[in-house]
Amino acid sequence: MLRHARAEAARRGARLLRTHCWAGEDGRVVREYEAWGFTAILEFEQPRSDGSFWTGQVLQTRVCSGLKRPHAGCPVRALWSGCEDERVSFDLAVLAMEASADAVAVRAMYDRCTSGSHAEGEVDERVMGFYESLRSRFPDHPPLAGASPWMSTPLSVGIDHVVMNLSFSAGSDDALRAIEELAAEYCLVIWDPQSQDAYFPPSVTTG
Repeated sequence: MLRHARAEAARRGARLLRTHCWAGEDGRVVREYEAWGFTAILEFEQPRSDGSFWTGQVLQTRVCSGLKRPHAGCPVRALWSGCEDERVSFDLAVLAMEASADAVAVRAMYDRCTSGSHAEGEVDERVMGFYESLRSRFPDHPPLAGASPWMSTPLSVGIDHVVMNLSFSAGSDDALRAIEELAAEYCLVIWDPQSQDAYFPPSVTTG
């Protein structure tokens, strides 16, 4: 849900994403949001019918508008524009597409893959090769490295996709480089849901 909210906010050009949650239980829920890059900004109380109060917390996070490409040969190894909060996270996906795919088809496939009702079947060999190679360098199961690039583990893997939630930090630079290289090696399309950009490997053309 948070991934979808971030992507939708970025698509609409929003600079901030705000939400609120319960502030009880010593702030357990608040800490979960903070782990996703949100910052607590305001605590409030809502009266209940029995005379007690429900304590809530308003949180916000900065929304990234997309990846800057410093040159044509390096589409994803870059800095985020308009983002300075080191706790901000972002999503990237790699998708197994046909050679005739275009950006519209990539976006539709990503939406299907993250809808929760994706078809089951045999995992595409390209996806499996990508995932096994990536996790051998950057594990997504315990024990995790201290400088793990992942904000959410394990990675979301389906029959034709891998969706990754990365931290916006220098620790993700090596992972971004690996994602770019492995996507090209296994002929997978990279989809950036924040900027709605598709990056095609050399062997996949867009016509």
